[in-house]
Amino acid sequence: MLVVRLVQVELPQALAAGQLRLVYQPVHDVGARRGLRGVEALLRWDHPRRGLVPPLDFVPLAEETGDILPIGRWVLDTACRQAVMWNTGRSSPLTMSVNVSAVQLHDPGFLDDVRQILESSGLAGRLLTIELTESVLVEHQRVVPILEELRRLGVGVAIDDFGTGYSSLSYLGQFPVTSVKIDKSFIAQLTASGDAGLVRSILAMAEALGLTSVAEGVETTEQLEMLESFDCGLGQGFYLGRPQLPEQIDELLGLSPLSH
Repeated sequence: MLVVRLVQVELPQALAAGQLRLVYQPVHDVGARRGLRGVEALLRWDHPRRGLVPPLDFVPLAEETGDILPIGRWVLDTACRQAVMWNTGRSSPLTMSVNVSAVQLHDPGFLDDVRQILESSGLAGRLLTIELTESVLVEHQRVVPILEELRRLGVGVAIDDFGTGYSSLSYLGQFPVTSVKIDKSFIAQLTASGDAGLVRSILAMAEALGLTSVAEGVETTEQLEMLESFDCGLGQGFYLGRPQLPEQIDELLGLSPLSH
């Protein structure tokens, strides 16, 4: 109940009070052995009294109350502007991935928000990827027109935690997605039990459909080497880089405080 009250009473003011922040987890090219390709923006609530509030403690409730809508707009805008700063002068620009909930996706103003944020930030649509869970695609109506409009803007669409829900070719081909993110539980099985069947199957499915594959939860050298031998495209996880503050990504990119 304390968590519920915290979210209901204090979360609406958290954004204005500057308590919300983004951290960014690196996404690397598996074949290039850790070549940085992009980042995923992750939301954090740094509460002045309770400290860091886990996303699972407030995001689902924020979806129920509708607070996720202004927060989601802030996340998207902040992430896009950060991507533009990091990409200034880069010959190989980084991509930015942002998680979007069903509540956000079906909000009547969502597509207008994406258009406006891309225009005002100056980020090319092709450098933004919207991440959705499988349940968002399968359980909700009228998803396809929204995704098609995102694709017309050049924005990529990724299925997050792929393989844990409804994964099958029968529905995957119905949606204009551009990438699949293989759930970390399957990556863990590579070394825990030696079971590579599911990972290989998902990679083959992605290749057949022309989709980019992203392995989540890469935590060991052995896992990375196995993924490389399977021709997995991209990877992220603690071994490749933990979620980091913007200034830590600056250091990773070799940027000085005065360079942006």
